Amino acid sequence: RRSFGVADPKNSRRKIAELMGQLNNGFESLKRHQEDPEPIKNEIRQFLVELFSKYFKFSAELLNKISSMVVDELTQVPDDIRGTFEVLFIVVAKSIFRHMLQHKELMKR
Repeated sequence: RRSFGVADPKNSRRKIAELMGQLNNGFESLKRHQEDPEPIKNEIRQFLVELFSKYFKFSAELLNKISSMVVDELTQVPDDIRGTFEVLFIVVAKSIFRHMLQHKELMKR
C-alpha cells in the first residue's frame, strides 16, 4: 500500500509528522506576528500550495485559492488540535468542497 508517495508506512507517518511540524511552526510564528500576519500567512499558503501540488492535479490558481481557504480556516481552529493531520484533512476537504459548491462548473466535469 502506497501513501504519500512512500511504500513504507513508518516512513509515511514520519513524513506526515514532519509536514505537520512545519505547518505548526508556521502557525506559532503567526501568533508571534499578530501586528502583520500577511507575510507569515503567505509563507504558510505557499507551503500548502507546494504540498497540495504533489497530490492534487489542480491548476495553480485553484491550488492558491484552496490553500488560502485552508489557511483562513486553520487560523480559526484551537491550537491544541490544529496540529493534527485529521484536522488538516477535514479542513482541506471542507475547503475543496466549498470551492466546488461556489463554482458548479467543477461539478460538471
